[in-house]
Amino acid sequence: MSNRTVREIAADLQVEPHFLLHSIRKNKGYLPGQSISTDITIPQEWEHEIYSWFKDDKSTVSEIEQHLSQYKFSDANKLIKENLHFNGSEIEELLRKHEQLFFNQHLKNLLLQGKIEQADKDYESNKVALQSISEEKYPGLKKECIRAGIIDPIESLHREIQFDKETAVKIQRAAKDELGSDLTGDMAISSQHHEFLSHKQTALRNIANNLFFAKVEVNQKDSTDEIGPVNYFVTKNRICALLGQDDWHLISWTSPVTSYLMDEPVSSRVSYHAPKGVINYEILSTARYGAILPSVIKSTYNLTSGSYYVEHEQNISIDVKTPSEQTIKLPQEKPVIDDYEAKGSFSLNEIIELADKTQRSTMHLPFYDSMVIEGPPGSGKTSIGIMRIPCLIDRQWEELGLNESKDAPFHRESTMRVLVNNDEMVKYLDDLTKSIGIQKVKVMTIRNFLRDICRNTKTLKGRQVEDSDPLAFLKTLPSLCEFYGQCFTISAGQYWDRVKHQLRAKMDQCDQQIEKFYDEKDDYWYVPKNIKAYRKIEKKLRDEHLKTKGLGGSLYHTIESWAISISRKEKLDSNCSLALYISKWRHDYLLYWQSLNKACRQSGIFKNIHKEFEKTLKSLALPSSIKGFYTGLVNRETIVSNLSTEEIYEKISKEFSGNGFSDSDFRDALQEWKSQIRDNKWSEYDLVLQAYLGIHLSFLSEVHKKDYKKGEPIVGCFKDKLTHIAIDEAQDISIGHAKVFELLLEKNGTLTFAGDLHQRVLNKGFFDDWKDLRISGIKKAIFSVNFRQTKQIGIFLKAFYFLLFGMKPVWNETKDFIGPSPRALPLPDDNDQIVQSIADEVRFWRKKVQDSTIGILWVGENSSEKRNISMAEKLEQLLDDLLIPVSALGGNPGVTMRTNQVILSSVQQIKGLEFDIVIFIDLENKLVGKVSEMSLINRNSIYVAISRAKYGLSALLPPNSDIYKEFLKYSKIN
Repeated sequence: MSNRTVREIAADLQVEPHFLLHSIRKNKGYLPGQSISTDITIPQEWEHEIYSWFKDDKSTVSEIEQHLSQYKFSDANKLIKENLHFNGSEIEELLRKHEQLFFNQHLKNLLLQGKIEQADKDYESNKVALQSISEEKYPGLKKECIRAGIIDPIESLHREIQFDKETAVKIQRAAKDELGSDLTGDMAISSQHHEFLSHKQTALRNIANNLFFAKVEVNQKDSTDEIGPVNYFVTKNRICALLGQDDWHLISWTSPVTSYLMDEPVSSRVSYHAPKGVINYEILSTARYGAILPSVIKSTYNLTSGSYYVEHEQNISIDVKTPSEQTIKLPQEKPVIDDYEAKGSFSLNEIIELADKTQRSTMHLPFYDSMVIEGPPGSGKTSIGIMRIPCLIDRQWEELGLNESKDAPFHRESTMRVLVNNDEMVKYLDDLTKSIGIQKVKVMTIRNFLRDICRNTKTLKGRQVEDSDPLAFLKTLPSLCEFYGQCFTISAGQYWDRVKHQLRAKMDQCDQQIEKFYDEKDDYWYVPKNIKAYRKIEKKLRDEHLKTKGLGGSLYHTIESWAISISRKEKLDSNCSLALYISKWRHDYLLYWQSLNKACRQSGIFKNIHKEFEKTLKSLALPSSIKGFYTGLVNRETIVSNLSTEEIYEKISKEFSGNGFSDSDFRDALQEWKSQIRDNKWSEYDLVLQAYLGIHLSFLSEVHKKDYKKGEPIVGCFKDKLTHIAIDEAQDISIGHAKVFELLLEKNGTLTFAGDLHQRVLNKGFFDDWKDLRISGIKKAIFSVNFRQTKQIGIFLKAFYFLLFGMKPVWNETKDFIGPSPRALPLPDDNDQIVQSIADEVRFWRKKVQDSTIGILWVGENSSEKRNISMAEKLEQLLDDLLIPVSALGGNPGVTMRTNQVILSSVQQIKGLEFDIVIFIDLENKLVGKVSEMSLINRNSIYVAISRAKYGLSALLPPNSDIYKEFLKYSKIN
C-alpha cells in the first residue's frame, strides 16, 4: 500500500485536511518534507498512530459531554485544555457551544418547571467558570420562557407589573438626580439654548407626577452591536435626551422611535432609519398604562401569550382547584364605555396617548419634508399638525447634528407659526399648543398674519371690503402672483422714467448744501484735521463721496441701479429688495455725521459743529425722499392697470374664462378692482398680493440687524425668521397664500397643511388638488378614521357623503363610541315657530347630555347679524328655566370656546370647531330643490355642518325638499 496524502487520510476520518495537518505537526513535531500542504504524503507507519489520536479524541469528547450533562463545567474545561490531541480553536469553540447548549437547556428545564429561584442560583454559581453566556443573555432566556406562556401567565403578568413599578421608582430618582445636576450650561451660549434648558428642567420636574403612559420591550441591533431586551417607556414630558440604564430608557412622545414601535404587534420586526444608521427592532411586548404608581390600574399588556386589560393589579387572581383545573381570571380586552359626558375643555395630552399609527407617523415625518394632512372631519388633522411642532423642535438636535450644550437651535417656538382662517379658532388652538408645553408659538388668523406683513412693508393702506365672486376668482387665480409681480416690474420701470430727473435734481441740491456747509466751516477744520483719528475719516468723506458722486449722488446711483435691475426682470426673485439697496447706502449716510460727531468729541472744542452738520443733513430730508419714492413705487393702481397690457391680458383672461366666467366678467372684475383702489379700499386677497410684493421689496434678513442698533430701516423691515408654518383648514387658502408662506421660510424650513377639500365653504377660485400648491417635495398623509362622532353619526355621515358627492368615502367611523341616531324634523314656516322648534330640540338634547354645548348651524356666508342676535334673544327667553346662555356668533371671538351654552352661527364662521350637539337648520332657504342641483359650496357646507356634531345631531329642514327626505331616510340608520 503506497503512502497517502493528508487530504486522503482526512477524507477517511471525516475531518478538515488543515485540522489534520496541524494535529500531525503538534503531535509529531515536524512534517515530512519542506512543504506545508495538505497534498504532502504521510508515511504508512504514521497512519495507525493518527487513527488512535482521533479515537482518543472521540472518547475525550464523550467524557466532556458527560461532564457537561452533569453540569461539571470545571472538569469539562480541564479536558478541553489538556487532553485533546486535535489542536485547533475551532474544536474548542465547538465544545464551548455544546457547553452553552447544555447549560441553557438546564436553565430552560428549571424555568419551564417554574423553578425560577433555582435557575437564578445555578446561573449565578456557574457564570464565572462558564464564561460563555453573558449577563445580558440570561434575563433574555428567562423572559423568553415566561413570554412563551409555559410559565403561568398570571405569574408573568405579575412579574411585568412588578418590573414596571420598580422601574417607575428608578425613573423618578433618575429625573431627580438629573434635575439636581448642573443644567445652567455655558453662560456664553445663546439665550435660545437657555430656553431649551428651561424646557428640560420643566420636563424633569413633571416626571414625578406624570411618569409614562406606554412601554415597548424590544431586542435591538444596529450596525455594530446587538442589545436586548430593552424596555422603552414613553412619557408625555418632552425630554430630548435618553434617561435610563441598560435594560430601560425613558423617551419622549416626540421621539421618532415611538412612531415605529408603539403601534406594532408583538413579535413583529421593525427597521428605523436613524440619522446615524439603520436600527432593527424585534417587538417583545408592549403596554399602555392608566396609572402606574402606587398601583397599576386601567392598563393593557400585550404579551406573546395574549393581550390583557388590568382594571387593578389586585384583581388578577387564580381559582385553585387542582393543577389541571386552574382557571385564570384575566380580562382579555378593554371594556367599551358608552356613557357620554360633555367636556369643559380639550387637551392635546389626550391625543399623545390615543394617536393611531398613521397619526403618529405623520407627527414624525422626515424632518425636512413639508406635509399635507388630509382626512375626514374629526380625524385629528389639526391636532396632529400642531403636534408636529414639538416633534420638530425636539428632533432637531439629532437630525441637524447640533450639540445641545453649545449650538443654537434651528427651530424655536418664536420661529414657528400656526395660522387659522377664522378668529374663533385662535384662542382654541392657542390653548391646544400650550397644553403640550408650547408656550411661545404664535397662533394667528391668516388675515392678520398677512396684514402685519403689509403694514410692516408699507405696501397697503385703506379699509377692507368684500370682493364680488368674479373679482375674488381673479385675485386668486393660480398664476396671478407671478403676473402681478411682472406688472410691478413694468410699472417700476415706468415710474423710474417719470421721477428720475426730479430725483436727480433734488440729490444734486443736497450735495450742494453739504459742500456749502464744509466751505462755511473751513476756518474751523484745522482742529479736527490735526486729530489723528479723524484724518482718515475726513479724507474718505471728501475724496470718496464729495469729489466723486456725493452723498445725494450716492443715493441717486443706488436707486438707479435698483430701478434698472428691476425693470429688466420678467418676474420677482430674491434679488429684488429695494430695502437691501437702501440699507447699503445708509452706511454712507450715517458715516457723514457719525464720524464728524466722533472727531468733535475727541477735539474737546467746537462741539456744536457735528450738531450743525446733523441739522443740515436732516434739513435735506433724504430719508423722506426715499420713503416718498417707495410709496409711489408700490402704487396699486398702476400695477393693476398693467394687467391690461396685451400679452398679460390675453393670458389672464384665458385662464379666467376657462373656469365658467365670460370676457365681460373679466372686464367688469378689472374695473371693480380699479374702483376699489381709487376709493382706498382693499379685500382679503389684496393682502396676499401686496404681501407677496412686500416680501420681495422690503424684507431685510436677520444678518443686517446688527447694522441697525438704533432705529428702523428707512425702507422695509426685518423678516421674521420662520422655520415652520402650520396652516389649519388649508382647503380655503389660495395658491397665492402658499407662495407667500413658502417665501417666508428659512432654508430647510417646512410647512404643514391640514385640510379636506370637501370642507371648502368659500365660493372663491382656489385649487382642485393639493398638488396645485406647487410646494416642492411635499408629502401627503391621509387619515382614515373619524374619531369625533359616535358610531351612529359616523355611519350616517358616510351615507350622506355619498348622497352629496356621488362617491364612497375612504374613511371609516369609530367603532367604540356609541350614541343615539340622528333626528330629522320638518322646519316650520313661521319664524317664531322655528325658534320654538329649536328650543324644543335644545331641551331634548340637554336632558340626554347635561352641560352640553349646542351649535345651531345654517348655510350662509353673509348672514344678518341683526337677525341672529334677535333669534338668540328669543331663544334665551324660551329657555330661561334652563339658565343656559345663548350667543349669536360674530364680532366676539372666543364665544365658541366657552362650554355649556347654545351658539347660533353660519357654517362659514365655525370651520374647524365641534359641538356636543348640532341642530342644523335651513335658515336661508338655500337647500331647496334636488341635491344634485345644489352648488358644490352648498353641498360642502351641509357636510361641514353635520360633521361638527360629536354625540347628537338634529336637522330642521323644509319638509318638501329632497334634502329633508334624504336626511329622514338616512337618519334611520342604527
